[in-house]
Amino acid sequence: MKTYNLLYTKFNQIESYVRKKQLSKAKNLLIQVTTTADDNRFISDIKKRLIQLMPNAEVLGITTSKVLYNGVKMSQGTVISITDFEHTQLVSYACTYDDTSSFTVGQKFAKQLTSKNTQLIIAFMNDPSIDGDRFTKGFNKEAKHVTLCGGFIYHQNGCLFNNDSILPHGIIGIALNSDALTVATYNSYAWSAISKEHRITSSSYNLIEQIDSILAEKIYTNYIGRIQDNDLPYLGIDFPLLVDNEDTLTACPILDYTNDGHLRTFAHLRENEKISFGMIDLKRILEILSNHCEKLRGMKYETLMMFATTGLIPIIQDDPYNTTYDPNYITCCFTSGEFSYRNNKNTLQTGNITIVGLSEGIENEIVSIDNLLSFIPKHEQSVIFSLLDIIKNTGNKLSIISETYKETIHSKNNSLINQYYIDKLTNLPNLHTFNEMYSDSSPILLSLIDISSFININNFYGTTIGDHILVEFASIIKVYNDARNYYTYRIYSDIFAVVSYNTDASQIFIKDMEALHAFINSHCFLNVEHKIFLTTTIATSSYPQAYRHASMAKEYAKNNRVPFIVYSEALKLEDEVENNLVWSGKIRKAIAEDKIIPFFQPIYDNSTGRIYKFEVLMRLMDDNDKVITPYYFLDIAKKTNLYKQLTKIILDKAFAVFKDTDFDFSVNLDVEDITDKDTCDYIYNKLKNSPNSEHVIFEIVESEGISNFSDVVQFVNTIKSYGARFAIDDFGSGFSNFNYLFKLNIDCIKIDGSIIQNIIHDRAAQLVTETIHTFAKKMGISTIAEFVSNKEIYDKIKSLGIDYSQGYYLAKPVDSLNKFM
Repeated sequence: MKTYNLLYTKFNQIESYVRKKQLSKAKNLLIQVTTTADDNRFISDIKKRLIQLMPNAEVLGITTSKVLYNGVKMSQGTVISITDFEHTQLVSYACTYDDTSSFTVGQKFAKQLTSKNTQLIIAFMNDPSIDGDRFTKGFNKEAKHVTLCGGFIYHQNGCLFNNDSILPHGIIGIALNSDALTVATYNSYAWSAISKEHRITSSSYNLIEQIDSILAEKIYTNYIGRIQDNDLPYLGIDFPLLVDNEDTLTACPILDYTNDGHLRTFAHLRENEKISFGMIDLKRILEILSNHCEKLRGMKYETLMMFATTGLIPIIQDDPYNTTYDPNYITCCFTSGEFSYRNNKNTLQTGNITIVGLSEGIENEIVSIDNLLSFIPKHEQSVIFSLLDIIKNTGNKLSIISETYKETIHSKNNSLINQYYIDKLTNLPNLHTFNEMYSDSSPILLSLIDISSFININNFYGTTIGDHILVEFASIIKVYNDARNYYTYRIYSDIFAVVSYNTDASQIFIKDMEALHAFINSHCFLNVEHKIFLTTTIATSSYPQAYRHASMAKEYAKNNRVPFIVYSEALKLEDEVENNLVWSGKIRKAIAEDKIIPFFQPIYDNSTGRIYKFEVLMRLMDDNDKVITPYYFLDIAKKTNLYKQLTKIILDKAFAVFKDTDFDFSVNLDVEDITDKDTCDYIYNKLKNSPNSEHVIFEIVESEGISNFSDVVQFVNTIKSYGARFAIDDFGSGFSNFNYLFKLNIDCIKIDGSIIQNIIHDRAAQLVTETIHTFAKKMGISTIAEFVSNKEIYDKIKSLGIDYSQGYYLAKPVDSLNKFM
């Protein structure tokens, strides 16, 4: 084995050197290309020419902000390292992040590259949406014995590439397979805390939302200062969050801020985890590295690879190009985070220097440790100067906490008052102002304007566009109302109020509100890539109890899809409210008396006739011990904020019942569950602490379509990282569509009972069932027929190839599993 480091200036020089060393004839060549170039044409050209020159080579290429060549760093350049293996086979693989979980991506990556004699995988990723912690855990699950080196590369316009692919975002790797290859790794990393200890109080996946119950961005900038977007993640890598992990401080870099002021990190940090803010300890790292180098003396490595943290850049001096092509045996590149193999597992670290020693046990030239030492500063002073250099370079970005607090202390009182009474975005009076001005006894006319499904605009176009539309909306209705001496307020995020004191002109007020409604619904609020129109619900009421009646009318209108409504006693909304209050009381009492209970209905395997799993169904026991189905109380539970408690109760009882069984079981969820962070965290904690999480299947119950796919996709990916599965319930009815199967990683489809019930006499129902089953089978998704009510239906769905059956013909829901034992 030999390694040659070549600095690219002209390709004919590379060509001449390769032919001189007879590398064109070599059978197992690894070509590592590190370049600062972000021109895909240049990359494509040099890759193509290298493969033509060395047809048996595997290329692994990255773009970075700096390159290292023979111990010096360069801001521009391309370094080509060629390693000639004698008894090692190379396998290459590249993939993009396809919205599956990072854990699953790690598993897939390991499966594609590892074999029984894989000793080392060199891999790079450059997609900040990948959770590095979960990726390495997924990799370790499949290939814990394999050393992983390389790491995360951040370069705004860069890419990864191999023989076949050029990826702007993704993962790329090469496996070294050999029974003769020996691999050893040495890691050097150290951090110093520059803050007191804090606690994460809210987090989701790899987003940190709050630290010490304060917006995460605010806490971070208190230490680091106000940071421009283009300063991240460079600054966030040098000044990361530190976590005390087994008595060792490990770093979690900040990759970027979200629009909501959350911090996106390499890895998932959980709520209540203690963290501090840190700075790389270069002096300690170099001490550890020097100790490693002393250990390396006399060891017989034919090639050394070094992966250095970007934090080391300031202490390596810049030199003019050195174009000598003598074998150096050492490949080196800068990474933002390095894969580190310690304690028999791979992790993703930052602030790290990793040295990998390779040998095939052949009597070739042995690498000199002096070549490696050329990368390392030789005097302690250089470390001190480097720290001063870091402070100097980032000084304009650093601020002291006290300075931040001084701004707050010296804020003007009238500014604080203004913030309390005036909506910051629209400059309209807000809810506080409205509440102080009016009560239900105030002699006013009132209209509440609710923008329908505004969350979809924020989710699809982003909050910047959403805010722009809200400002324009507020401006339009204010101008309209000012001209008529009406008062305008922003009550909540997408709810506005219009008030008139002229109670004698109620008919004029109603006509004005109808005209405003028609104008809003015909107005184009944005016409860039798409035309954006808004639909609104307007509810109008008058003195007395104007706000109470308008609120009731608005909810009635939204539930019944009525765009404009004027409150009247004929609507009997009080009766509906009274009914809601009665059932709300029953639900609260059932919760307090532990009368929310699970029922269990078996689902049978059509091929064996045996029970495949149980569906867990919610029931309420009333004062007479009568069993009440969710049809009567679930919607009211959602309106009265009791639904979340019911979900948690059924989850607790389902997990407890099936804890000591081998049965799979499914629990129904609503989209409301999946978009609620508290409920999701509750589910994740259940799965994390459950010994049988792989037996759990979550069925999404959705009758009005899934609008926020990003939340659902994140939920699916997270539960699957714990081994749980995901199913679509009532598929084929309402808004269910095949688009779900492409966008969500579905394990199972339950075909809606209304279709199954008609399958014998309705040709259309049969065709729909056949279509769903055929499509699902090709997608690798299993199918369940619901509402199998008689033998004729049961025989029919079995003949169509449906995998499983559920219904009263087979078994009714019961309150105990013992009845099936």
